[in-house]
Formats: sequence, C-alpha cells, structure tokens
Amino acid sequence: MPCSLHRASGLHGSTVPSRVLLGPRGARFHTTINYMSTMPVFKKHIGIAVIPHHTVYVIDRWVLIQSWIILRFGKFRRTIETGVHFLIPLVDRIAYVHSLKEDAIVLPNQTAITQDNVMLQIDSVLYIKCVDPYNASYGIEHTIFAMTQMAHTTMRSELGKLSLDTTFLERDNLNNKIVQAINSAAANWGMVCKRYEIRDITLPKTIVSAMERQVEAERAKRALILRSEGDKESEINMAISQRQISILRAEGEALAERELADATAYALEKITRTIKESGTIDAVSLRLAEKYISAFAKLAKKTNTVVLPANVGSVNDMVTQAVTLFKTLSSTTEKSDSTQDTLSFNPSNIERNVQDEGTSTP
Repeated sequence: MPCSLHRASGLHGSTVPSRVLLGPRGARFHTTINYMSTMPVFKKHIGIAVIPHHTVYVIDRWVLIQSWIILRFGKFRRTIETGVHFLIPLVDRIAYVHSLKEDAIVLPNQTAITQDNVMLQIDSVLYIKCVDPYNASYGIEHTIFAMTQMAHTTMRSELGKLSLDTTFLERDNLNNKIVQAINSAAANWGMVCKRYEIRDITLPKTIVSAMERQVEAERAKRALILRSEGDKESEINMAISQRQISILRAEGEALAERELADATAYALEKITRTIKESGTIDAVSLRLAEKYISAFAKLAKKTNTVVLPANVGSVNDMVTQAVTLFKTLSSTTEKSDSTQDTLSFNPSNIERNVQDEGTSTP
C-alpha cells in the first residue's frame, strides 16, 4: 500500500500526532503515539511508529490516484505512485503533486469568426489527463492554462476554415480536429486531451432572425411545391377520368349505331325478300301512297312552314310519283342481285357442260 515516512521529534514522555494508512472500510483517521523511553513503542493500528532518540518516523499513505514528484537536495529524485516508499527528513521533499484522474475543464464564452465572417460565441468542455508527471512538472509552466489556451486557439483556427452552415453539420469532425491539434502540441507536456466537446454555439441576433426568415421561406416553398404537385396530380386524374368517360361514351354510341344499322338492314332485307316472294308490289305502292297522304294530313294540323312539291294539289300525281320511285328502286335491287349471280358464275361448269354435249353427240 502506498505510504510515506515523515519525521517528528519531541521530549521524553510527550505525545506526537501521527496518521495511519487506512481504517475500516477505507476510512482515514488520526491517532496519537505515546513514548516513555527510547525503546520502540507499537500501538494497535495499521501505522508503524519508530522512535530512535526522541525522533519519530511515521508511515503515511499515498493516494492511489495521485503522483508525487520527489526532490533530493533540490534535484529531481523520483516519482512516487503505488507502493511503500521512505523519505529522508530534511533531504527529500515533495515538489509537485499530480492527479492521475481525467479532469473536465469548462471553457465558456469563447469567440470565433467563421469563414463567411460570422462571429460566434462558443461554450465547450475540455477533457484532459496527466500521463507523465515528470513532463507535466518540468515540461511547461502552468500546464492547465497552456492546455486551455491551446484548445481556444485551435478552435478559432479550425472554425475560421468553415462556413456557418458547415459548422453545424461538421461539429463532430471539428471536435476531432481540435483534439488532434492539442495532442500534437502537448506531446512534451505530459498531458493528453481525451475529448473536446462543443457544448453550445450562440449566434448574433441578426443572424438568428435571418435564419428564422430563411426557415419560414423554406417551409412556405415546400408547402407551395406540395400544393402544386397535388393540383397537378388532381388535374391528371381528372383528365384520365374524362378520357375514359369519353371513350366509354363513344364506344356505347358506336355500338348503339351499329346495332341500329344492323336492325335497319335486317328489316329492309326482310321487307325486300317478302316483296320478291309474294309479288305484292301493288299493295306496297298503295301502302306508300297512304303514308304519303297521311303525312300531308298531319302537316295541316299545325302552323308549320313546310317545303312542298309543285304538284301538291294533285293527289294522283303524287301517288304516281311514289309508285314510280318504288318500282325504280325495285328494279335496281333486282339488277344488283342478278349482277352478283353473274359474278359468282363458275367457268368450270361451262367446261363440264361442253364435255357432256360432246359425249352425247352421235
């Protein structure tokens, strides 16, 4: 266990205060050593008291998380850390004490200027640790002050290379660069920088208001873009639906006209076939004349302006014209049928007939 040896002197029968190493559960306490003669006296505690000629040497404890620089006659002797160590009174003395724990140092209100000439207020935390007590004692004067100043200047230098927007985006990269720069400069100082963290960045009020307006403009822009894209999609959907409606309506109308044409053709074909088979042309002529006369009778019931033929007063002439028109259409239909029969004539039948006639000739 780490300890030190201190010297204390007194008279016979007097008491000298001493300190023990560790008490129960690591507690540190003080006790008193009584000596009545020059013989060594031992008490019931962890500390050991040695009394040579009225001189007391007390073994004390060293803290495990500290390092002590020992000088002998003003010259560096050794570094005390863990273990049992003895010091010679008036010869050895403790010059420096260093903590081996990692320490956090707050660096508030640091100013820096970015690449685009914006002044920032930086609050940061520097984490350092002593790794070489000798260099920390003799490498530089005021080690902590030097480390903090190096962190400040390095931060200003690195921020001067970045713009304002890049500063917020590359904060982790900036922290790593500052740590590397500090460790490179403090290599002979016995100290190492573990981390450097930017805790807060304060912007000028003008920059803050400008950024707020920029954010509002960006939000309005995104809203306008989303609204226009929604209107665009709505118009496209409406155009597609109108197109489908028009196509379906046209297909329906075309189908209706096709069905109507087929029905009309079928009716006309049936009427024509019936007329040819029964030979009732006179009856059809009479029926046509009746329809012609009834149509003129209906026109007389309303005050309409109608274009009439010149001989409208002669019923016989109108009936004659209607019958003549019907007969002309009938003869035209018969001629077209005979033409189709002629076109469908097969020349092979003629050859077959000629052969039959030659065979039957005696």
